[in-house]
Amino acid sequence: MQPFSSPASRRQALTVALGVLLCAAAAIAVHGMPVVDEWAHFHQVKQFLQGHYTPIDGLTTIPGYHAVVALVERAFDSESLGLARSVTMAFALLAVPAFSGIRRAVAPAEDPTLPTLQFLFFPLFFPFCFLVYTDVPSVALVLWALRCSLTGHHRAAGLFGLLSLLVRQNNIVWIGFIALLQALEIRARHPTREARLRASRSLIPHALNAVAFAGYWVWNGSISMSRVATEMHPDLTLHAGNLFFMLFLAGVFLSPLMVLWLPNYLRAVPSRPWLLAIPVAFGALYAVAFVVDHVANLFGMDYYLRNFILVYVSEHRVASVGFGVTAVAAACALSQVRWQRTSFALLLPVSMVFVSFLWLIEQRYYLIPLALLLALRVLEDRRVERIMLGLWIPVALAFLYGMVTREFFL
Repeated sequence: MQPFSSPASRRQALTVALGVLLCAAAAIAVHGMPVVDEWAHFHQVKQFLQGHYTPIDGLTTIPGYHAVVALVERAFDSESLGLARSVTMAFALLAVPAFSGIRRAVAPAEDPTLPTLQFLFFPLFFPFCFLVYTDVPSVALVLWALRCSLTGHHRAAGLFGLLSLLVRQNNIVWIGFIALLQALEIRARHPTREARLRASRSLIPHALNAVAFAGYWVWNGSISMSRVATEMHPDLTLHAGNLFFMLFLAGVFLSPLMVLWLPNYLRAVPSRPWLLAIPVAFGALYAVAFVVDHVANLFGMDYYLRNFILVYVSEHRVASVGFGVTAVAAACALSQVRWQRTSFALLLPVSMVFVSFLWLIEQRYYLIPLALLLALRVLEDRRVERIMLGLWIPVALAFLYGMVTREFFL
């Protein structure tokens, strides 16, 4: 019998290989100095360890994640950056069963291994699994909230939603998205008004989270935890930068799928001419509204890959055209995503609105939208999906190595 001839043996070999890979990545990450915003996050953790419980100036998020890290550090009698990074790694591992559980709920006949690996090794997500940042815990908690909602555990969904707010306040948008999906499911499954009213009780945990968010906003005076940071992160102002950078990155990292989706878009236009509104609207919006004007996007071009791209595009017309064409083409292609349920298509407009309220152009803001895209879509040709994963893994590892060794930062 040839080695790895059975699906079970191949899964076992894959599990071992991934375990080795993740252990190697963790071994690299637990050493070294803090990078970029890790200085602020780890400083907040140290303040908690020293008995100072007031959030530090400039901290934009409610320090729920920082409190968890401080509790772990205290349990091990440590003030180690490596241990703090290990807490983020634990959240990353917790995100995996949440994601695979969503796939089992929406596609029960399918093996969730491939999409789950795509989620874990998505190049913009993977490096932050090993850093003291709030983004990976935020993704994990939102995924658990959605998984619990899809499987009928609505109180648990509400609890995970509340915990996600204690990590990043703007997760209220994703709580609202989950509640919207649940409300549409109630409407589809219950034909009578009385039945819908009874079923609507399951929305109460999400409503309570909305009330908690509103109370926090009124009490604090801004969504940002730090009033000092409000000028850099203003409430409810619209900007086109993140919308087009998100579409550009989707066009780049999902390019194997774009090769399938774009021809589908072109074939769909004759029967659905309204689709032509997508390139017209997005092209016009890019031409008149895309601008890179946040101070944090205008420095360190030799270190921040994001800022290098944004400033280069702003200063070179050919690059600006290429950037815009890629983003608009991605918007057209994404209209051809096949969803496990029709209601899941609402993810696209919700994501676009979500990122448009954020001034600082930052790819970490797209992690939840892209994770949900991977979780809720129908897989395309398996060979293409595997090729995409094969391309992502070395890029994800290269990003991690470059970031923890301080060669560059996303």
